[in-house]
Amino acid sequence: MCRLKEFRLFVAAFEEASFSAAARRENATQSGVSQHIQRMEESLKVRLFHRRGKRVVPTPAGEAYYRHCVELLRSHADALRDLQRFRGEEGELRVGVTPWIARHVMPAALDRFVNVYPNVSLIIIEDENHSLAERVKRGEFSFVVMPETDLAENATILLESPAYLAYCRSREAAMRDLKLPGQLSHLKLVVSSSWSRWRKVVDRYLADHNCEPRQAIEITSLSAAIKVLINSDWCSILPGLTVWADSDRDRLATKLLPNGPVFRIMSISANRPLSEAGKTFHTMLAEEVTALGRRGLAQHALPEPKRARASKVATPARSAAKRMAGDAAVIRPKRPA
Repeated sequence: MCRLKEFRLFVAAFEEASFSAAARRENATQSGVSQHIQRMEESLKVRLFHRRGKRVVPTPAGEAYYRHCVELLRSHADALRDLQRFRGEEGELRVGVTPWIARHVMPAALDRFVNVYPNVSLIIIEDENHSLAERVKRGEFSFVVMPETDLAENATILLESPAYLAYCRSREAAMRDLKLPGQLSHLKLVVSSSWSRWRKVVDRYLADHNCEPRQAIEITSLSAAIKVLINSDWCSILPGLTVWADSDRDRLATKLLPNGPVFRIMSISANRPLSEAGKTFHTMLAEEVTALGRRGLAQHALPEPKRARASKVATPARSAAKRMAGDAAVIRPKRPA
């Protein structure tokens, strides 16, 4: 650090054009600054300043040396700032997520978090909804991010997304005149596992509208369910968010369910305060969930081709269609508490 002090004194003398002013700036004595500069000149075997009374004027060598000293001091300051992040919080942060969250939300948040907390050991555990809710209650995680569950305590809603009937895009013509929700009973429906919260929501919606699917199969994996949809005549009631985020979204068509259920992504915290690193990672995940919802909504809400209207009279069916189209934009990001 002694050499750095010499560099600072030289830069101060150069910029102040005075050893006395440089001494005041660097909290040193005038004689001390003069001696430091003299030793530098002897060591470098070149004159850095012309002394002219109380003023000093840099030589061409001094001007060249000044540029390098400034760059050196700047690089040292940058190095100290970079090292500062390694003096922050340490320890372990355990977070539980569902496979869908791990695939679509986690990667971007991980990159951001590691840059801010490089010393924190981040452990991400994938598990199913019901298991995650039980494990966070037992204190195995700092928090979990998952679809809504009845088992939630200390929960924060991160995002809400409306429900759609999803099916293979090749069946759009056949499904165009389908009346919802009444004609859901005409369809073959893929449903999620009986223990999932979303399955209970869908079952309740069907019961409320007296609809029993013509046939039903249970598939636990969302990605596997979507593969079935794009390769068959099966349909499914899915959150818009999960459809829009899927890599096969271009092969799917959707119809918004009138007065349909709402899908929620939530975080559930353990019964203990989050560390600063935990709060930061929670915020980052919430931001990525919100961004995913907004991107999906932007992709889904593309304008449809204009069609010639047979009449300018607003029929009840046309008014209902307008209301339904307006309901398609009910993604409501929530700020974490």
